[in-house]
Amino acid sequence: MVAGEWNRLPVSGAVVLAPLPTTPVHVDQRAWYAMASYKVTDKFTAGVYNSQSVDHSAKLGPARDSLDWAIAARYDFNQFLYAKAEQHFVHGTELDYDTTLNPNGIKPDTKLTILKIGVSF
Repeated sequence: MVAGEWNRLPVSGAVVLAPLPTTPVHVDQRAWYAMASYKVTDKFTAGVYNSQSVDHSAKLGPARDSLDWAIAARYDFNQFLYAKAEQHFVHGTELDYDTTLNPNGIKPDTKLTILKIGVSF
């Protein structure tokens, strides 16, 4: 299976939060993703994913973009229950990561492992 998506969100305007002064806003975000998966056996599927988000109006640096490569594997125990593992390699912080969960500051490179058990019906 192959899938993808592209979008662009150009925004110019102002944010008004009374009684604070008006703040000008300019965003030119472009995002896309592509994925491919292959059903190796009736129960096992392998896949690769790439998603990117770039704010073309932001200064150069890690806060301008977010680039995420992932490899994944899924095992279907039966038609309802499955397990999935994903390994993500993320560069950039444009997606506004939670600073409270990163007390030492947001790093420009992140590795994330996700293990999941799911039910579909």
